[in-house]
Amino acid sequence: MGKRNREPETPRFPVENKICYVLFICQMVAVLSAVSMVYLTVASYVPSLKAIDLGMDETPIMCTTLQAGAAVEDANWTTCGEWCLSKSSGGAAMQIWVQARNNGSTLRFENCTETSYRVCDIFPSIESLDSYYCRKDECKTLHGLFNCSEGICRNVTDWFQCKLDFFEPPRRCIRRIDCFHITGLHFCDNGLCFRANKSYDCEKLCPEIPSKNKNIIALMGDQNVLANCQKVVHIDSNETLWTSELQKLLMISCHIVNISPDKKTLEATDCVDAVLRPLSIFGDRTNFSDVTKIYRASTDLLPSSQSGYQIPLEHELVIFNRTKLHINIEACVNSLRDECREFFGIYGRDGSDYRSPARFPCLRSVIRSDFVVTRFSMTQTLLELILTTTVPMTLFVVSCTLMVICSKLVVVGNDNAHLTFAYLKKKEDAEIALAETDTVANHKII
Repeated sequence: MGKRNREPETPRFPVENKICYVLFICQMVAVLSAVSMVYLTVASYVPSLKAIDLGMDETPIMCTTLQAGAAVEDANWTTCGEWCLSKSSGGAAMQIWVQARNNGSTLRFENCTETSYRVCDIFPSIESLDSYYCRKDECKTLHGLFNCSEGICRNVTDWFQCKLDFFEPPRRCIRRIDCFHITGLHFCDNGLCFRANKSYDCEKLCPEIPSKNKNIIALMGDQNVLANCQKVVHIDSNETLWTSELQKLLMISCHIVNISPDKKTLEATDCVDAVLRPLSIFGDRTNFSDVTKIYRASTDLLPSSQSGYQIPLEHELVIFNRTKLHINIEACVNSLRDECREFFGIYGRDGSDYRSPARFPCLRSVIRSDFVVTRFSMTQTLLELILTTTVPMTLFVVSCTLMVICSKLVVVGNDNAHLTFAYLKKKEDAEIALAETDTVANHKII
Protein backbone atom coordinates (compact mmCIF):
# COMPACT_ATOMS: atom_id res chain seq x y z
CA MET A 1 0.00 0.00 0.00
CA GLY A 2 1.17 3.48 -0.76
CA LYS A 3 2.11 5.75 2.06
CA ARG A 4 -0.63 8.28 2.77
CA ASN A 5 0.39 11.93 2.82
CA ARG A 6 -0.28 13.44 6.18
CA GLU A 7 -2.12 16.70 6.09
CA PRO A 8 -0.35 19.57 7.88
CA GLU A 9 -1.50 19.97 11.41
CA THR A 10 -3.49 23.04 12.25
CA PRO A 11 -1.85 25.01 15.10
CA ARG A 12 -3.67 24.37 18.33
CA PHE A 13 -3.16 27.96 19.46
CA PRO A 14 -3.02 30.17 16.33
CA VAL A 15 -3.61 33.39 18.26
CA GLU A 16 -0.65 32.72 20.55
CA ASN A 17 1.62 32.09 17.54
CA LYS A 18 0.73 35.44 16.02
CA ILE A 19 1.25 37.23 19.33
CA CYS A 20 4.71 35.64 19.74
CA TYR A 21 5.73 36.59 16.21
CA VAL A 22 4.71 40.21 16.76
CA LEU A 23 6.47 40.41 20.14
CA PHE A 24 9.65 38.83 18.73
CA ILE A 25 9.81 41.25 15.80
CA CYS A 26 9.15 44.26 18.05
CA GLN A 27 11.80 43.21 20.55
CA MET A 28 14.35 42.55 17.79
CA VAL A 29 13.71 45.92 16.12
CA ALA A 30 13.89 47.72 19.49
CA VAL A 31 17.23 46.10 20.37
CA LEU A 32 18.79 46.64 16.94
CA SER A 33 17.66 50.25 16.73
CA ALA A 34 19.00 50.93 20.24
CA VAL A 35 22.35 49.37 19.36
CA SER A 36 22.48 51.32 16.10
CA MET A 37 21.88 54.58 17.95
CA VAL A 38 24.81 53.82 20.25
CA TYR A 39 27.03 53.05 17.24
CA LEU A 40 25.79 56.08 15.28
CA THR A 41 26.62 58.36 18.19
CA VAL A 42 30.29 57.89 17.33
CA ALA A 43 29.93 57.22 13.61
CA SER A 44 27.44 59.96 12.69
CA TYR A 45 26.00 62.19 15.42
CA VAL A 46 29.25 63.49 16.92
CA PRO A 47 31.05 63.96 13.55
CA SER A 48 28.04 65.68 12.00
CA LEU A 49 27.63 68.11 14.90
CA LYS A 50 31.36 68.73 14.88
CA ALA A 51 31.25 69.49 11.16
CA ILE A 52 28.43 71.98 11.67
CA ASP A 53 30.28 73.69 14.51
CA LEU A 54 33.52 73.97 12.49
CA GLY A 55 31.84 76.16 9.89
CA MET A 56 33.43 74.49 6.87
CA ASP A 57 33.66 76.68 3.77
CA GLU A 58 32.43 74.65 0.79
CA THR A 59 34.23 76.86 -1.72
CA PRO A 60 37.27 74.81 -2.78
CA ILE A 61 40.74 76.24 -2.41
CA MET A 62 43.96 74.74 -3.77
CA CYS A 63 46.41 72.61 -1.82
CA THR A 64 49.93 71.46 -2.68
CA THR A 65 51.63 68.62 -0.81
CA LEU A 66 54.76 69.72 1.03
CA GLN A 67 55.71 66.64 3.00
CA ALA A 68 54.34 63.14 3.42
CA GLY A 69 55.38 60.06 5.31
CA ALA A 70 55.01 57.98 8.45
CA ALA A 71 54.82 60.26 11.52
CA VAL A 72 56.51 63.23 9.85
CA GLU A 73 56.64 65.23 13.10
CA ASP A 74 54.57 63.48 15.76
CA ALA A 75 52.28 60.50 15.98
CA ASN A 76 49.36 62.33 17.63
CA TRP A 77 47.43 62.70 14.38
CA THR A 78 46.99 60.98 11.06
CA THR A 79 45.77 62.02 7.63
CA CYS A 80 43.56 58.96 7.21
CA GLY A 81 42.58 56.08 9.48
CA GLU A 82 40.86 52.94 8.26
CA TRP A 83 38.36 52.53 11.13
CA CYS A 84 36.88 55.47 12.99
CA LEU A 85 35.79 53.48 16.05
CA SER A 86 39.23 52.03 16.79
CA LYS A 87 42.01 53.98 18.42
CA SER A 88 45.57 54.02 17.20
CA SER A 89 47.24 50.66 17.58
CA GLY A 90 50.66 52.21 17.91
CA GLY A 91 51.62 51.73 14.27
CA ALA A 92 53.06 54.37 11.96
CA ALA A 93 50.68 57.30 11.45
CA MET A 94 50.57 58.37 7.82
CA GLN A 95 50.72 62.16 7.66
CA ILE A 96 50.51 64.71 4.85
CA TRP A 97 51.41 68.39 5.25
CA VAL A 98 50.20 70.84 2.60
CA GLN A 99 50.25 74.48 1.60
CA ALA A 100 46.78 75.97 1.11
CA ARG A 101 46.01 78.97 -1.08
CA ASN A 102 43.22 80.67 -2.97
CA ASN A 103 42.49 79.65 -6.55
CA GLY A 104 44.22 81.19 -9.53
CA SER A 105 42.65 82.38 -12.77
CA THR A 106 40.34 80.44 -15.07
CA LEU A 107 41.46 81.02 -18.66
CA ARG A 108 40.48 80.18 -22.21
CA PHE A 109 43.06 79.88 -24.97
CA GLU A 110 41.39 80.61 -28.30
CA ASN A 111 42.08 79.88 -31.98
CA CYS A 112 44.85 77.39 -31.27
CA THR A 113 46.74 75.23 -33.74
CA GLU A 114 49.45 72.57 -33.47
CA THR A 115 48.23 71.61 -30.00
CA SER A 116 50.21 68.83 -28.33
CA TYR A 117 49.99 67.14 -24.95
CA ARG A 118 52.94 65.44 -23.26
CA VAL A 119 53.13 63.48 -19.99
CA CYS A 120 56.60 63.60 -18.48
CA ASP A 121 56.30 61.40 -15.43
CA ILE A 122 59.51 59.72 -14.35
CA PHE A 123 58.11 56.39 -15.47
CA PRO A 124 55.01 55.26 -17.35
CA SER A 125 53.53 53.27 -14.45
CA ILE A 126 54.50 51.81 -11.09
CA GLU A 127 53.76 48.31 -12.32
CA SER A 128 56.24 48.62 -15.16
CA LEU A 129 59.24 49.02 -12.83
CA ASP A 130 61.36 46.33 -11.24
CA SER A 131 60.31 46.26 -7.58
CA TYR A 132 62.25 44.95 -4.62
CA TYR A 133 60.60 44.19 -1.26
CA CYS A 134 62.99 44.82 1.59
CA ARG A 135 60.76 42.95 4.04
CA LYS A 136 61.36 39.86 1.93
CA ASP A 137 65.12 40.38 2.03
CA GLU A 138 65.28 41.42 -1.64
CA CYS A 139 67.25 44.66 -1.09
CA LYS A 140 70.62 43.31 0.01
CA THR A 141 72.10 43.60 -3.52
CA LEU A 142 70.47 46.83 -4.78
CA HIS A 143 72.65 48.77 -7.20
CA GLY A 144 71.64 51.96 -8.98
CA LEU A 145 68.98 54.63 -8.44
CA PHE A 146 65.84 53.58 -6.59
CA ASN A 147 62.60 55.27 -5.63
CA CYS A 148 61.58 53.70 -2.30
CA SER A 149 58.34 53.87 -0.36
CA GLU A 150 57.73 52.04 2.92
CA GLY A 151 60.22 49.28 2.25
CA ILE A 152 59.42 48.80 -1.46
CA CYS A 153 62.18 50.02 -3.80
CA ARG A 154 61.66 50.50 -7.52
CA ASN A 155 64.48 50.80 -10.00
CA VAL A 156 64.34 54.18 -11.76
CA THR A 157 67.93 54.24 -12.99
CA ASP A 158 66.83 54.33 -16.62
CA TRP A 159 64.29 57.11 -16.16
CA PHE A 160 66.28 60.13 -14.97
CA GLN A 161 69.77 61.38 -14.19
CA CYS A 162 70.61 63.14 -10.94
CA LYS A 163 73.40 65.00 -9.21
CA LEU A 164 72.82 63.85 -5.66
CA ASP A 165 73.73 65.31 -2.29
CA PHE A 166 73.41 62.84 0.58
CA PHE A 167 72.47 64.05 4.04
CA GLU A 168 71.95 60.89 6.06
CA PRO A 169 74.16 57.98 7.06
CA PRO A 170 73.64 55.16 4.58
CA ARG A 171 71.28 52.28 5.26
CA ARG A 172 72.77 48.83 5.11
CA CYS A 173 70.03 46.85 3.42
CA ILE A 174 72.13 43.74 3.86
CA ARG A 175 70.33 43.70 7.22
CA ARG A 176 66.68 43.37 6.29
CA ILE A 177 65.39 45.18 9.40
CA ASP A 178 67.35 48.36 8.52
CA CYS A 179 65.29 48.88 5.36
CA PHE A 180 61.79 47.92 6.52
CA HIS A 181 60.58 51.55 6.15
CA ILE A 182 63.06 52.93 3.62
CA THR A 183 61.46 55.90 1.81
CA GLY A 184 62.66 58.46 -0.71
CA LEU A 185 65.16 58.60 -3.57
CA HIS A 186 68.24 56.47 -2.87
CA PHE A 187 71.44 55.59 -4.65
CA CYS A 188 72.45 52.06 -3.72
CA ASP A 189 75.75 50.25 -4.12
CA ASN A 190 75.41 46.52 -3.45
CA GLY A 191 72.87 47.03 -0.67
CA LEU A 192 74.44 50.17 0.84
CA CYS A 193 71.80 52.86 0.17
CA PHE A 194 72.31 56.63 0.45
CA ARG A 195 69.22 58.84 0.67
CA ALA A 196 69.27 61.97 -1.49
CA ASN A 197 68.73 65.41 -0.03
CA LYS A 198 65.65 67.18 -1.38
CA SER A 199 67.95 69.75 -2.99
CA TYR A 200 69.25 67.19 -5.47
CA ASP A 201 69.47 68.22 -9.11
CA CYS A 202 67.78 65.76 -11.44
CA GLU A 203 66.82 65.77 -15.07
CA LYS A 204 63.87 63.73 -16.22
CA LEU A 205 64.59 61.71 -19.29
CA CYS A 206 61.64 63.19 -21.16
CA PRO A 207 63.12 64.52 -24.41
CA GLU A 208 61.57 65.27 -27.76
CA ILE A 209 58.95 67.75 -26.60
CA PRO A 210 57.85 69.57 -29.79
CA SER A 211 58.29 73.32 -29.26
CA LYS A 212 58.46 74.56 -32.84
CA ASN A 213 55.85 77.23 -33.67
CA LYS A 214 54.50 77.18 -30.11
CA ASN A 215 53.65 80.38 -28.25
CA ILE A 216 51.84 78.77 -25.30
CA ILE A 217 53.27 76.30 -22.77
CA ALA A 218 50.96 75.33 -19.91
CA LEU A 219 52.61 73.30 -17.16
CA MET A 220 50.50 70.90 -15.07
CA GLY A 221 52.98 69.20 -12.79
CA ASP A 222 54.41 66.33 -14.84
CA GLN A 223 52.25 67.21 -17.86
CA ASN A 224 52.66 69.89 -20.51
CA VAL A 225 50.32 71.34 -23.10
CA LEU A 226 51.92 73.25 -25.97
CA ALA A 227 50.05 75.15 -28.68
CA ASN A 228 50.07 78.13 -31.02
CA CYS A 229 47.15 80.33 -29.96
CA GLN A 230 45.94 83.79 -30.92
CA LYS A 231 44.76 85.02 -27.53
CA VAL A 232 44.11 84.18 -23.88
CA VAL A 233 40.83 85.28 -22.30
CA HIS A 234 39.87 85.49 -18.63
CA ILE A 235 36.66 83.40 -18.53
CA ASP A 236 35.02 85.21 -15.60
CA SER A 237 35.36 88.70 -17.10
CA ASN A 238 35.78 87.75 -20.78
CA GLU A 239 38.75 90.12 -20.88
CA THR A 240 41.71 89.47 -23.17
CA LEU A 241 44.93 89.07 -21.16
CA TRP A 242 47.41 88.06 -23.89
CA THR A 243 47.55 88.03 -27.69
CA SER A 244 49.95 86.56 -30.19
CA GLU A 245 50.72 90.10 -31.35
CA LEU A 246 53.07 90.40 -28.37
CA GLN A 247 55.43 88.01 -30.20
CA LYS A 248 56.27 86.39 -26.88
CA LEU A 249 56.05 82.84 -25.54
CA LEU A 250 53.56 82.61 -22.66
CA MET A 251 54.47 80.06 -19.97
CA ILE A 252 51.97 79.45 -17.19
CA SER A 253 51.24 76.93 -14.43
CA CYS A 254 47.70 75.51 -14.29
CA HIS A 255 45.94 72.76 -12.39
CA ILE A 256 43.92 71.31 -15.29
CA VAL A 257 43.91 72.12 -19.00
CA ASN A 258 41.00 70.74 -21.01
CA ILE A 259 41.51 70.44 -24.75
CA SER A 260 38.46 70.71 -27.03
CA PRO A 261 37.84 67.85 -29.51
CA ASP A 262 39.01 70.00 -32.44
CA LYS A 263 42.09 71.11 -30.40
CA LYS A 264 41.37 74.75 -31.22
CA THR A 265 40.31 75.82 -27.72
CA LEU A 266 41.90 75.17 -24.34
CA GLU A 267 40.24 75.85 -21.00
CA ALA A 268 42.48 75.98 -17.94
CA THR A 269 41.72 76.26 -14.22
CA ASP A 270 43.79 77.60 -11.33
CA CYS A 271 46.39 79.32 -13.50
CA VAL A 272 49.17 81.26 -11.76
CA ASP A 273 52.63 82.69 -12.41
CA ALA A 274 52.30 83.72 -16.06
CA VAL A 275 55.65 84.73 -17.55
CA LEU A 276 56.87 85.79 -21.00
CA ARG A 277 59.91 84.41 -22.82
CA PRO A 278 61.33 84.83 -26.35
CA LEU A 279 59.55 82.70 -28.94
CA SER A 280 62.72 80.99 -30.10
CA ILE A 281 64.10 80.11 -26.66
CA PHE A 282 63.47 76.34 -27.02
CA GLY A 283 64.10 75.83 -30.72
CA ASP A 284 62.31 73.05 -32.55
CA ARG A 285 62.44 70.52 -29.71
CA THR A 286 63.18 70.64 -26.03
CA ASN A 287 63.02 68.47 -22.92
CA PHE A 288 61.10 68.61 -19.68
CA SER A 289 64.12 69.63 -17.63
CA ASP A 290 64.86 72.72 -19.74
CA VAL A 291 61.19 73.76 -19.77
CA THR A 292 61.02 73.56 -15.98
CA LYS A 293 64.34 75.35 -15.39
CA ILE A 294 63.60 78.23 -17.76
CA TYR A 295 60.09 78.67 -16.38
CA ARG A 296 61.26 78.80 -12.77
CA ALA A 297 64.03 81.25 -13.61
CA SER A 298 61.76 83.64 -15.51
CA THR A 299 61.03 87.05 -14.01
CA ASP A 300 59.31 88.77 -16.97
CA LEU A 301 55.71 88.63 -15.77
CA LEU A 302 52.70 88.98 -18.05
CA PRO A 303 51.62 92.66 -17.80
CA SER A 304 48.27 93.68 -16.39
CA SER A 305 45.29 93.98 -18.69
CA GLN A 306 43.64 97.28 -19.60
CA SER A 307 41.36 97.00 -16.59
CA GLY A 308 44.31 96.30 -14.31
CA TYR A 309 43.72 92.55 -13.88
CA GLN A 310 46.81 90.38 -13.71
CA ILE A 311 47.12 86.63 -13.46
CA PRO A 312 48.12 86.19 -9.80
CA LEU A 313 51.42 84.93 -8.47
CA GLU A 314 51.16 81.76 -6.42
CA HIS A 315 52.84 83.19 -3.31
CA GLU A 316 50.32 86.05 -3.21
CA LEU A 317 47.43 83.59 -2.86
CA VAL A 318 48.76 81.63 0.12
CA ILE A 319 46.35 81.18 3.05
CA PHE A 320 48.28 78.65 5.15
CA ASN A 321 51.98 78.13 4.50
CA ARG A 322 51.87 74.74 6.20
CA THR A 323 48.89 72.84 7.58
CA LYS A 324 47.67 69.28 8.06
CA LEU A 325 45.68 67.40 5.47
CA HIS A 326 42.78 65.16 6.55
CA ILE A 327 40.73 62.96 4.25
CA ASN A 328 37.64 64.32 6.05
CA ILE A 329 36.84 66.06 9.31
CA GLU A 330 37.30 62.88 11.36
CA ALA A 331 40.45 61.92 9.42
CA CYS A 332 39.15 58.37 9.05
CA VAL A 333 36.88 56.17 6.94
CA ASN A 334 34.72 53.16 7.75
CA SER A 335 34.69 51.47 4.35
CA LEU A 336 37.41 48.92 5.23
CA ARG A 337 38.44 48.88 1.54
CA ASP A 338 42.05 50.03 2.03
CA GLU A 339 40.89 53.52 1.10
CA CYS A 340 43.63 55.27 3.06
CA ARG A 341 46.42 53.54 1.17
CA GLU A 342 44.89 54.66 -2.12
CA PHE A 343 44.39 58.19 -0.75
CA PHE A 344 48.00 58.41 0.39
CA GLY A 345 49.21 57.19 -2.99
CA ILE A 346 47.37 60.04 -4.74
CA TYR A 347 47.83 62.94 -2.33
CA GLY A 348 51.12 61.88 -0.71
CA ARG A 349 53.30 62.92 -3.64
CA ASP A 350 55.59 65.53 -2.07
CA GLY A 351 58.31 65.66 -4.73
CA SER A 352 60.73 63.49 -2.76
CA ASP A 353 60.85 61.02 -5.67
CA TYR A 354 61.24 63.87 -8.18
CA ARG A 355 57.69 63.66 -9.40
CA SER A 356 55.80 66.93 -9.15
CA PRO A 357 54.05 67.46 -5.80
CA ALA A 358 50.35 66.68 -5.71
CA ARG A 359 48.09 69.67 -6.39
CA PHE A 360 44.41 69.32 -5.65
CA PRO A 361 41.25 71.12 -4.43
CA CYS A 362 40.66 71.13 -0.68
CA LEU A 363 38.31 72.71 1.87
CA ARG A 364 39.02 74.68 5.03
CA SER A 365 37.30 75.75 8.22
CA VAL A 366 36.59 79.43 8.76
CA ILE A 367 37.47 79.17 12.46
CA ARG A 368 40.47 76.80 12.44
CA SER A 369 43.72 76.94 10.51
CA ASP A 370 45.41 73.71 11.64
CA PHE A 371 43.94 71.44 8.97
CA VAL A 372 42.20 71.20 5.62
CA VAL A 373 40.13 68.34 4.18
CA THR A 374 39.48 66.89 0.74
CA ARG A 375 35.95 65.56 1.42
CA PHE A 376 33.07 67.52 2.87
CA SER A 377 29.48 68.38 1.92
CA MET A 378 27.17 70.21 4.30
CA THR A 379 24.12 68.92 2.40
CA GLN A 380 25.27 65.33 2.72
CA THR A 381 26.23 65.86 6.36
CA LEU A 382 22.77 67.20 7.25
CA LEU A 383 21.04 64.47 5.22
CA GLU A 384 23.04 61.73 6.98
CA LEU A 385 22.36 63.32 10.38
CA ILE A 386 18.61 63.47 9.70
CA LEU A 387 18.42 59.92 8.35
CA THR A 388 20.58 58.34 11.06
CA THR A 389 18.57 60.16 13.71
CA THR A 390 14.99 59.71 12.51
CA VAL A 391 15.10 56.15 11.15
CA PRO A 392 16.43 54.28 14.22
CA MET A 393 14.54 56.51 16.67
CA THR A 394 11.28 56.00 14.76
CA LEU A 395 11.79 52.24 14.68
CA PHE A 396 12.65 52.22 18.39
CA VAL A 397 9.62 54.30 19.38
CA VAL A 398 7.21 52.33 17.15
CA SER A 399 8.45 48.92 18.35
CA CYS A 400 8.36 49.96 22.02
CA THR A 401 4.90 51.44 21.57
CA LEU A 402 3.64 48.20 20.02
CA MET A 403 5.08 46.21 22.92
CA VAL A 404 3.33 48.51 25.43
CA ILE A 405 0.06 48.09 23.54
CA CYS A 406 0.56 44.33 23.52
CA SER A 407 1.08 44.38 27.28
CA LYS A 408 -2.37 45.92 27.61
CA LEU A 409 -4.15 43.75 25.06
CA VAL A 410 -2.46 40.38 25.67
CA VAL A 411 -3.28 38.25 28.73
CA VAL A 412 -2.87 34.63 29.86
CA GLY A 413 -5.71 32.40 28.82
CA ASN A 414 -7.98 30.46 31.13
CA ASP A 415 -5.68 27.44 30.97
CA ASN A 416 -2.91 29.57 32.58
CA ALA A 417 -0.47 28.35 29.91
CA HIS A 418 -1.09 30.20 26.67
CA LEU A 419 -1.36 33.82 25.56
CA THR A 420 -4.47 35.31 24.07
CA PHE A 421 -6.07 38.68 23.55
CA ALA A 422 -8.04 40.18 26.44
CA TYR A 423 -11.22 40.54 24.40
CA LEU A 424 -11.04 36.85 23.40
CA LYS A 425 -10.62 35.86 27.03
CA LYS A 426 -13.66 37.94 28.00
CA LYS A 427 -15.63 36.26 25.24
CA GLU A 428 -14.45 32.85 26.45
CA ASP A 429 -15.28 33.76 30.06
CA ALA A 430 -18.78 34.78 28.99
CA GLU A 431 -19.26 31.50 27.15
CA ILE A 432 -18.05 29.55 30.18
CA ALA A 433 -20.35 31.51 32.49
CA LEU A 434 -23.28 30.91 30.17
CA ALA A 435 -22.48 27.20 30.02
CA GLU A 436 -22.30 27.01 33.80
CA THR A 437 -25.65 28.79 34.07
CA ASP A 438 -27.25 26.32 31.69
CA THR A 439 -25.76 23.41 33.62
CA VAL A 440 -27.16 24.70 36.91
CA ALA A 441 -30.57 25.23 35.36
CA ASN A 442 -30.62 21.70 33.97
CA HIS A 443 -29.74 20.28 37.39
CA LYS A 444 -32.63 22.16 38.97
CA ILE A 445 -35.11 20.85 36.38
CA ILE A 446 -33.93 17.30 36.99
